[in-house]
Amino acid sequence: MPSSVLNQAVVSSSADGLTVQLAFGGKAAHLGPVAPVRGSAAPAYDQTARVAQLDRTLTLEPGNPLNPNLHVKGSGIRTEAASAGMGIDAVSANGAADIGSVDVVLTDNPLSPRGILGLLGLSVSASHIHATADYSHVYGMNKSFVTGDASFGSLRLGGALIGKTLTFSGDAAPNTVLFSSRTVTVTLDRQIVSDLISGGLTKTLTPEGITTQAIDISLCNATLFGKSVSGDIVIGEATAGAGGGPAWGSLHG
Repeated sequence: MPSSVLNQAVVSSSADGLTVQLAFGGKAAHLGPVAPVRGSAAPAYDQTARVAQLDRTLTLEPGNPLNPNLHVKGSGIRTEAASAGMGIDAVSANGAADIGSVDVVLTDNPLSPRGILGLLGLSVSASHIHATADYSHVYGMNKSFVTGDASFGSLRLGGALIGKTLTFSGDAAPNTVLFSSRTVTVTLDRQIVSDLISGGLTKTLTPEGITTQAIDISLCNATLFGKSVSGDIVIGEATAGAGGGPAWGSLHG
């Protein structure tokens, strides 16, 4: 392998436990990424991050007497981005996110002496979440390969935006749409694959990278607490691919 190749980033990967990007009534609100890791090879790398306990409240509109907020509690969050570096004829990279448990609640909570709970817009409760993304390139074949996977010990969703209680457990097939309406889409094992057209006499598509999101909750002008809310709640994201940064699908850059 030429030294010029050995001295540049030929693969990379990343992972994070949770990221929230919302716009409520036209005002942006962000949380995370939680436990983010990223690495690129060559040389080899193994980056990990852990969050034992997570308890965060994201205020969607400061000053609003209804106090619309998103509350996140989690435990046992571990992320990893790794690569063994250059092999004899191949290189690979892996991203992984594991979450022991997570609870996400989107609600309003009127400021009253009794602390009366208001409207429950969205509720997500899950355990033993696992998401992976793998990329490898074999130089002799001049081919790249990607795989992704997401699984759950348990998953339960509800609230006014869903309108019913949904449950799931086990391995999710890629891009499993658990719920879809005009304003809300819940996708399990969401996989985004970036394709690159390879050179040569015969043009073929080869995967350049993959992003796996264990849970992606996409909101598009959903009406909640009298205002419009849009954006994404992503739980358990992993990426892997060619080059120095997985910018080919991650929501978070």
